[in-house]
Amino acid sequence: MLGPMITPRKISLIMLFLASLALALPGFVVPAMAQEENFMEDLDLPLFPGTSEVEEERVVFDSPGGRIIKAMATGPVSAQAAYDYYRVVVPSLGWDVSEQPVPEEQCEETAQYCLVAVRDDESLVITISFDRQTVIRYSVTPE
Repeated sequence: MLGPMITPRKISLIMLFLASLALALPGFVVPAMAQEENFMEDLDLPLFPGTSEVEEERVVFDSPGGRIIKAMATGPVSAQAAYDYYRVVVPSLGWDVSEQPVPEEQCEETAQYCLVAVRDDESLVITISFDRQTVIRYSVTPE
């Protein structure tokens, strides 16, 4: 007899919970994890707790060559904590995070943090900057 079905979404939620626990540093408040995490509208990535997606910044283009997605989230959170969060969460969702220094042309000039990952035939770039609040930009392009 098989136990309850474990779906990729359930695994993602478990990994998010563990990532949030790992990031629970003095001065960093982890929101109640009893609530389900919010995922980006067109990406299979969770929003960093305390941020919200800026819908006007979302661009989605699907073609035979692959999809292009640009999105942005903002919030009054720590840029360092957001970067640390995505360093844990992104690999748990099947992305291979580059351990090499990120080429400057892949990241915005104003970004304090930049994470590059590859999955299947797609490249993911997450840039994080701070200007009165943390700004997280997500970009998915064909590899």
